[in-house]
Amino acid sequence: MQIPWLLLVMAFALAGLVGSFSIAGVSAALFLLWFAHECRQRGIFELVLPVRILRVLHFLYDFAVDLAVSNLVMAWDALTPRDRHKASLIRVPIEDLSEAEVALLSHRITLTPGTLACAVTADERFLLVHAMYPTKGDMSRKLRQPIDILKGDS
Repeated sequence: MQIPWLLLVMAFALAGLVGSFSIAGVSAALFLLWFAHECRQRGIFELVLPVRILRVLHFLYDFAVDLAVSNLVMAWDALTPRDRHKASLIRVPIEDLSEAEVALLSHRITLTPGTLACAVTADERFLLVHAMYPTKGDMSRKLRQPIDILKGDS
């Protein structure tokens, strides 16, 4: 159930970004998302595109998914009478990243609703992130995943 719902949300987001927010625009966006998914499943992208472009496209796809999901979570929390947020401060390890990668990661985290990159520790080993909706499990790994996608570590 998660994949069809995600495709529908991504289609509306893509149609809104393109500017053709209509039945035809959403249908076209759904078709493009389905086509991209099929090409990825069959390995066609690996034959046509260089690895670096694939990583950037995966990074952008991951950002769009996180953006859509976090917006839905924030909207649900705002529309329901019960507060579901549990604010916390998370340490994301960044000791093996360059300054540009740390900057990209902090901007990516801050652009996603519900998370905010606060500061880098004095010893430059961790990025402190304020998260309104922390998930179960290793949240620091999930927050660092976009840079690992670009580097090819995931």
